[in-house]
Amino acid sequence: MDAAAGDAGVAETQKAQVTTPAEAAAPAAAPGETSAGDAAANNGAAATASSSSSTTTTAGAAGATAAASTPPAPAPAPAPSAAASSSAPKPSSAASLTASTQRLMTDLREMHNEPPEGCSAAPANESNLYVWNASIIGPDESPWEGGIYGLRLHFPEQYPSKPPKVRFTCELFHPNVYSDGTLCLDIIQDQWSPIYTTSTILTSIQSLLTDPNPNSPANPEAAKLFVSEPKEYKKRVRRIAAKSLEG
Repeated sequence: MDAAAGDAGVAETQKAQVTTPAEAAAPAAAPGETSAGDAAANNGAAATASSSSSTTTTAGAAGATAAASTPPAPAPAPAPSAAASSSAPKPSSAASLTASTQRLMTDLREMHNEPPEGCSAAPANESNLYVWNASIIGPDESPWEGGIYGLRLHFPEQYPSKPPKVRFTCELFHPNVYSDGTLCLDIIQDQWSPIYTTSTILTSIQSLLTDPNPNSPANPEAAKLFVSEPKEYKKRVRRIAAKSLEG
């Protein structure tokens, strides 16, 4: 009985150790390796991560391309400094200055090449074309005959659009000359025209010496004497003419 029971136990043990053919065919997993299910799970996760990384990379590249293709906004122009604005000349003023300089040079050439009889004029200083000295010789057959009368002409930068300021620099007794030497002469006042030149002005002043206008007096005493006492007027003028030659 004991021997039979022992044989039965050995048979059960051997039966338990027998494996199926499928189990025998499946290789055992080596240490550190994962099973087929784990590998599938890992492959799925890797694919998802790769897809996510690819999407991120594509989006980044698209953003970089858009940024590169968009031109940068232009930088605002710097505002001019106060010093530069104040020092910069106005175009209109510069143009006016050039025109007046050219015209004065033309007047100077005219006075040099074709001076009116008994008149002369030139800039007082070579460095300043806007201030001239001039002289007029007293017209023949007039009380002013033989005298030399000096004048100063101040030309504005707007010349010839505006007339020069003219005054005698010597003693003068004349109905149309103020005590400070300035003249009451229409062509250098309200009747001025840009066509007038320095030569025109001097010949007009020369004519004014011979033919004064007592109806528009700058010197009331001289005007009164010219009208009421012409001999006394001429006598006084002759004294001034002689004095002008004394230097």
